[in-house]
Amino acid sequence: MLRIHRPNAETAIIRMDEEYGQQVFELVEDLSLKGVRLVVLDYKDVNFCSSLDIAQVINSRHHLQRMNGRVELANLGTSVSSIYRILKLDRLFRLDWELDALLRECGINSP
Repeated sequence: MLRIHRPNAETAIIRMDEEYGQQVFELVEDLSLKGVRLVVLDYKDVNFCSSLDIAQVINSRHHLQRMNGRVELANLGTSVSSIYRILKLDRLFRLDWELDALLRECGINSP
């Protein structure tokens, strides 16, 4: 089950789990309709992701970009980060963010 934290009206932090798949896009779409423009996907508890999972993250990114928002990734472990690098998704996402550092960079207090 995905957990959401909203440090402010325009930001949502989604704590990912091993089986996020289609849930991510639907959740991001719903949050964007509520005014969220920054979604941080926190991968702290994820050790594996499938191609379907990654496709949903990319779709979420495109959806938020159309709404002048963005998706950022945080706390990627070595295995997940490697998958993103192999797929050359480091061109779309910064893969080395720690959650606290990312939030500080965005001017948001950590949860």
